[in-house]
Amino acid sequence: MNLAVDHNVLLMDIMEKVAHKHDFRVLLHEKPYAGVNGSGMSCASIASAGNDHRLGANEAPPAIISVFIGEHLSNLLDDLEKNIKGTMSPDRKTELKLDIGRIPSVMLDNTDRNRTSPFAFTGNKFEFRAVGSSANCAGSMTVLNTIVAARLIRFKQDVDALIKKGTKKDEAILRVLRDLIAGSKAIRFEGNGYGDEWVKEAAKRGLNNVKDTPRALDVWQRDETRKLFTDMEVLSPGEMNAGTSRAAQLHAESADREPRSG
Repeated sequence: MNLAVDHNVLLMDIMEKVAHKHDFRVLLHEKPYAGVNGSGMSCASIASAGNDHRLGANEAPPAIISVFIGEHLSNLLDDLEKNIKGTMSPDRKTELKLDIGRIPSVMLDNTDRNRTSPFAFTGNKFEFRAVGSSANCAGSMTVLNTIVAARLIRFKQDVDALIKKGTKKDEAILRVLRDLIAGSKAIRFEGNGYGDEWVKEAAKRGLNNVKDTPRALDVWQRDETRKLFTDMEVLSPGEMNAGTSRAAQLHAESADREPRSG
């Protein structure tokens, strides 16, 4: 992953140098021309002025982070949530585990048909279609990896807690998976992310739709964000303070530019 980020930055640098050598210019802006699709989305880890000019402004969908996993995997998760309940017999647990283990190789055209999703399962990986075209991906990958690592740690803690209460290991794992499946429903979306209907539906689900960089960066000032990165020892308290100070500055500058009534 680090290598891929390095390659991305090097490629942008080479493109600019080669273009300049031949009296051309490379436009890495997320939305260089009106009426032509741009590249990028907007949330706290990927917010930038360029992305602001794309989503929530000149293109849809707005900055609503959802996950597209395809009909097959969606049905599988729903079935698991429904069937994992109470004390299960050994045969039932074996059946559920086999169902998980028999996930077939999903063809790309079955899982990647939804090009409107910011976070899509594309056959053998998740693709994060959110970083701006001019951005360094390292910051976004740091945030994603921190979130995943924290979730895995919490997963083990929850499983261990059930085992300590007398639940068998395999059943404890299935129960925690059931809770995670149920908790993920709000962000799982199979429809058209470019439609106004999704904006309304996302609001009903309680999903964020932050439309500009200053407000997106406000997330760095939240107590839960600070706790996540300091507990995981990814950012020190001082580094978090530096980030929140910059976010506050941008927010204040944005407020000064907004028209006032009267």
